[in-house]
Amino acid sequence: TLVVARLGTRVKIFPATGRAIGFHVAMALAVGFAHHLWWAIVLVVMRPYDGLGCQSVFEALTTNLIDHAILECTLYFAVLGVTYAVDGQRRLREREIKAAQLEASLAQAKLTALELELQPHFLFNTLHMIGGLVRQDRKTEAVEVIDGLGELLRYSLDHLGKPTVTLDQELAIAQRYLEIQQLRFSDRMTVLIDVTPEARRMHLPAMLLQPLLENAVRHGIEQTTGPSV
Repeated sequence: TLVVARLGTRVKIFPATGRAIGFHVAMALAVGFAHHLWWAIVLVVMRPYDGLGCQSVFEALTTNLIDHAILECTLYFAVLGVTYAVDGQRRLREREIKAAQLEASLAQAKLTALELELQPHFLFNTLHMIGGLVRQDRKTEAVEVIDGLGELLRYSLDHLGKPTVTLDQELAIAQRYLEIQQLRFSDRMTVLIDVTPEARRMHLPAMLLQPLLENAVRHGIEQTTGPSV
C-alpha cells in the first residue's frame, strides 16, 4: 500500500496521459508480481495444506497466474484510487482554509479602509468647529474641544489595525464627541443613551458610530432652530 501510494504521488494519473497510464499499468504488473511472488514463497515455506499444496515456488507462481494477475492489478488501482481520494480531500480542506483566510484578510482590508476614511472625516469637521469657536472668542470651549479632539485621535490611533472593539468602547468615545457638539449647540442639543449591558459587550468595527453621529448633527441639529434629542 505504501509503495503504491508513493508511486501515485510521484506520477499523477490525472489528468490522464498515455505516459501516466502506461507507467501505472507497468507498475501494477511489477508490484503485483512482487506481491504474488512473496505470497508464493510464504505458501511453500509454511505449507498450510501439507502435501495438498504447492511443493515449489515455481508451481505456486504459475498456478492460476492469469487470475492472480487480474486480482493484483485490481488491488493496485484500488489502492491508487483511495490514495487520490484521500489526497483530494486534503487539498479540499487546504483550499477551504485558504479561502477562509482570504475572506478574513479581505474583511480586515475593508475595516482598515473604513478607518482611513473615517479618521480625516471627523478630524476636519472638528478642526472646522474649533476655528468657529475661536472666531467667536469662545476660547474656553475651544480648549475643551481641542482636549476632546486629542481623545478622539488617541482612540483612533490606539485602535488602528484592530478588527473590532466593544460597543461600550465606542459609546465612551462617542459620548466625548457628543459633549464637544453640545458646546456648539448649547441648549439646542440633548443626548440620551439607552443601551443594555448585553449590547455593550457586542463587537463592531472601530469608529463605526462616528459618521452616524456626525451625519445626525449635520443633517439634523444644524438644520433645526429648536431643541433636538
